[in-house]
Amino acid sequence: MPSWSIHVKWAIRLGIPKDIADLVNRIIDSFDEHDMGLVKSKELIPGYGFSKVKIDTLPDLIEHLKYYFHDVKSYRYATLAAILHHFLDSIAFIIKSAGACSRFVPDSVVEYAKNRLISHRLNRLNYKAFEEVYNFVKKYAKDIVEDITNELSSKGVLEIGPELFKKLFNKWRERHGYPGLVWIRGYPRPLPVASAAKKIYSMLKGNEEVTFYFCKNVGYNCIKVSQEYTFKNLQDFIKVMLSG
Repeated sequence: MPSWSIHVKWAIRLGIPKDIADLVNRIIDSFDEHDMGLVKSKELIPGYGFSKVKIDTLPDLIEHLKYYFHDVKSYRYATLAAILHHFLDSIAFIIKSAGACSRFVPDSVVEYAKNRLISHRLNRLNYKAFEEVYNFVKKYAKDIVEDITNELSSKGVLEIGPELFKKLFNKWRERHGYPGLVWIRGYPRPLPVASAAKKIYSMLKGNEEVTFYFCKNVGYNCIKVSQEYTFKNLQDFIKVMLSG
């Protein structure tokens, strides 16, 4: 997720005092649990494969904010800082999933981030403050997305991320009329498209050559219905998918 320096930079731009922004960043990322304020999935008994339950950590965030910020003015700043923190984290999450190409659609990234946070019910922290932060982020969408993209790119985030790659791979398959099973050389069985895309992306990202073909189930056999495709790097395959 974004460094605290980016969090503080944009908090100050929003008018939040640096000391408050610093403390809120520590509360959300370093105290009882990371990303405090969001809804999380946790195993009932960790490590034993039990079903997961949804845990709403917003009450924890509210409790911490009230503990550290006693007067109305500082609590308001802290509330804005917390919402902004999660907006920037969500933008980073989207960029890591879609890739650095997200910089070309900053408004869409911000809208997706807003909807993601509403799905986590973060707007319940303070509906008015949530809209205030959203309007601020929307106003500076291009600069914020560019800041976060540049930082993530320096850490190895590629132009096309795994989620966007999966969509490109499926659209490319559909254009050719191929069925939804993929056999990757060296793999013991055919994989559905989504799993195959994830595996191919991982192999090519690691500079591992990949060969695959599409197939369909006929009885107990998977019959090959396409040519074999071989790629040595992610960029070449993306060019093929985008060109036809």
